Parts: sequence; C-alpha cells; structure tokens
Amino acid sequence: MSLDFTPALKRIESMILATGLFKQVNLHEPKNAPGKGLVCAVYLDDIGPVPQESGQNVTTGRVVFKARIFLPMLTKPEGLIDQTIGHAACKIIEVLSGDIDLQNNVKYVDLLGATGTTLSAKGGYLTIDTTMFRIMDVTIPLIFNDIWNQGT
Repeated sequence: MSLDFTPALKRIESMILATGLFKQVNLHEPKNAPGKGLVCAVYLDDIGPVPQESGQNVTTGRVVFKARIFLPMLTKPEGLIDQTIGHAACKIIEVLSGDIDLQNNVKYVDLLGATGTTLSAKGGYLTIDTTMFRIMDVTIPLIFNDIWNQGT
C-alpha cells in the first residue's frame, strides 16, 4: 500500500477553480508575489495516522492540505479586503462540506474535526518580495482509508 494523494489534490484544485472567485489556483506555494486579485495556493501541510479509525493490520491516515488565499493589501476598496477574502474562504469550506468524491481511497473530509483537525480558516498577513498580502489559510483535513500496512 502507498499513499497517493495526487487525485484528491487535483480534485480540490478543480473545485476551488469552479467557484469562479480566483484568478488562479496553484498546487504549490508561490515563490514570487502573486499578482492582483484573489489567488489560491493549495499545498501539503501534515500527514499522520488516525488511531481510532485504523484496523489491526492497516492504518487509516489524515492528510492535511492548506489552501492559502492571497489578496494584496493595496486592493481597493480597502474596506472590502476582509469581506472578499472571508467570502472566498467560506466558499472553499462550503464546497468541501458537501457530498463530494475526492477519489482514490479518501474516506471523508473531516469537517467537524473527529480526528483532531477541523475544516477551518485562519487569517493573517504575509509579505512576499515587497508586497504585503492579507491571507486566509483554509485547513483541509482528508481521511484516507488503509494507507499503511502494520507489519509484514
């Protein structure tokens, strides 16, 4: 057994693009400052076992992605920056909260944090190059069935 999260990652990317809110969605953190408008970067954040859902000889795992939303702080009107980025984060959470197929052996999105990590968003600020961005990090915990064998 091995963990292949690529199909789920690509499905998340297409779901975020389908919202129509983002100028672009990347499957990596940007090396340079993104351009104007809403941009999203989806990347791997954490991988670990889920003891309460694992069997006697295979382990269920939690794979956490971050969907980081960027909006330049010089966006006009300034009073709408938080509403714009908050709406985008809520839309991502909404599309991932439905009855969705993330393919492969994804069991579910851990919406309410049954395994310790909830589908949620947290705001902040980040400077890349010389541009300051308002950001929201959407935490996307996916639970994968039977990804590691326990022993030989």
